[in-house]
Amino acid sequence: MSAWKIVTKVEANANDFAAELLMHQPWFVEAVKGKKLDAKLLKETANYFNVSLTAAAIRYTEFGYYPAAIVMVKEGVVCWSAIHKNFPYQFIRPKSKVGELSYAHDFFNGKDIPLEGEDIPARAWFREDFNLKDREARIWEMIIPFPRYKSAMVVLGVWE
Repeated sequence: MSAWKIVTKVEANANDFAAELLMHQPWFVEAVKGKKLDAKLLKETANYFNVSLTAAAIRYTEFGYYPAAIVMVKEGVVCWSAIHKNFPYQFIRPKSKVGELSYAHDFFNGKDIPLEGEDIPARAWFREDFNLKDREARIWEMIIPFPRYKSAMVVLGVWE
């Protein structure tokens, strides 16, 4: 889960092949078309295609109905991110600490987090992104905790 992007070229090709085989693009697009992006949709999609939640979330960033970003965080540090090509921001530094303005920061500091997506400043995650011109820009953030692994999958989206 936390080492998705730390693979060889052969492993990356195998992952891409497996994703296409198990979650064929037209099937995946049809499965998520018009549906609200949330933890329930990702879990249902993972179950439908019989894949991991992580695999379904990554695939969503490739072909999902709404542009989204997925960030895997372990012990408050970014492991990797997958970002839809049409998401307005594209850069999250790997191995950076989670920003204090995010609910993920709260989660890793033992505080309560919202169960649904909540509004946060875009700079909480994209503070180094050159596309972030407006410091007041907002995105939504939803945390899917994996406490057993001291990790969380963070889903980021833009407001409609």
